[in-house]
Amino acid sequence: MEVERAEKAELLARRAIAGDAKALRKLKRVSPQVFERLLDGYADLGKQTQTALIEAIYLRRWGDHVEGDRLAVASLERQAEEMRELLFEVHTTPLERLLADRVVCCWLAVSQADIDAASWPENRFSENIQKYVDRAHRRFSRACKDLATVSRLLGPVVQVNVAREQRIANIFSGGEG
Repeated sequence: MEVERAEKAELLARRAIAGDAKALRKLKRVSPQVFERLLDGYADLGKQTQTALIEAIYLRRWGDHVEGDRLAVASLERQAEEMRELLFEVHTTPLERLLADRVVCCWLAVSQADIDAASWPENRFSENIQKYVDRAHRRFSRACKDLATVSRLLGPVVQVNVAREQRIANIFSGGEG
């Protein structure tokens, strides 16, 4: 019975992914656990964007045909994930995490722009390709600056217990809350 239910949920999931709205509603009823697991996989837009950027760098698509260096894709995915995890260790609020994702995505875009510029024929629209690289770099710099600014403004909160009175202070602003 469980195997039959799992197979039905898998079939409904495939149909829902293909765009069948009725299958999605039915999947919610038939297997709420599978539905929730599928939603979790789609919930991380930062990770999805990173994957799309990495694939755009190393893979070429023609319809259903995909060609490219899968090892380079795996390597860059690992590097991006490590960077993301390091940023998430330091930046823990939801806003900081959104900005940290943006930093990683912009870093990938700068990398792609640099690769494109390096493989561009000499003197052929060199000004345009340089503008492309410069714009990508400005977006990356801005994302880093925004993350640093938000992080500084939020500042670490320090709680100090003095006798019966409790004071909470933002150590960067010098004020008390």
